Amino acid sequence: MLLFSQSENRQFEARENKQMKVHARLGRELFVLIYVQGAWRYLRLKISIEWFRLFYFSMIHIGKLIKEELHRQERSITWFANKLCCERTNVYSIFKRESIDTILLFRISLVLHHNFFNYYIQELADCDFFSQNCDLY
Repeated sequence: MLLFSQSENRQFEARENKQMKVHARLGRELFVLIYVQGAWRYLRLKISIEWFRLFYFSMIHIGKLIKEELHRQERSITWFANKLCCERTNVYSIFKRESIDTILLFRISLVLHHNFFNYYIQELADCDFFSQNCDLY
C-alpha cells in the first residue's frame, strides 16, 4: 500500500502489521520515519512530501541543543536553574524536550547568550516548504 505518490528519486512503501512502518527512500539513504497507528492509518494520499519532511524528517531536539550549549559554556545546572528561576528538576525536564514554549526559549536564549531560534530559521531555509505549492489536505 502506497501512502504517498512516487516521484523521480523518491519511493515510498508501507508494510501493514499491527503497526505500519513507513520507509522513505531518498537516493541511497533509508530512513525509518514513523510508526503509524490508529488515526495515522487514515492519512490522506495527497499529503505532500514537503509537509511530511518538515514535521517528521527534520525535528530539532531543542533540549539536547540547550544542554550542549550549557556544557559548552561550562555552566552548572544549578546556575542555569537559578537564572531561570526554577528548580534543577525542571532544567532536566527541559533537556528531555523535543519542543519548547517560545517564551521559555527566549528566556533561555537570553540567559545563555545564544540564539536558539536560529536552528529553526535554518530548518525553514533548508526546506522548500514555502517556495512550492503544498497541498496539506
